[in-house]
Amino acid sequence: MASQLTPGSWIIFKSKGDNDQSIWLGRAMSKAEWGNSCIEKNYTRGDKVIDGAKVGRGGYAINVQWYTQKIIGILEYVVEGGDNAIPIVSSNADLIHAGFDDDKHQVHGSRTRVPMRHIF
Repeated sequence: MASQLTPGSWIIFKSKGDNDQSIWLGRAMSKAEWGNSCIEKNYTRGDKVIDGAKVGRGGYAINVQWYTQKIIGILEYVVEGGDNAIPIVSSNADLIHAGFDDDKHQVHGSRTRVPMRHIF
């Protein structure tokens, strides 16, 4: 799935250790250093750290803007963090779904930094 992501794609990750939210919602964001792509592939023969995220062989780093539930248990999401936040590079290891349509989901908030990082 990660290889097909384009900037603006909505993505869902399996959470690890978050008892309140079993999934994490994110949006793939372009990154100038990656030629304005939202993904960067690990072409090495082993794990590689790409912009702070540990990416397995053949895996992808994804530049992600995270969203969180406005109220835990209610499916209304807001951008996680403050108004001046930036997306965070994460591994595709726990990516479970990608590319659903904007018009099927309502999201509130502005672009913010999220204190979640997929490092494995």
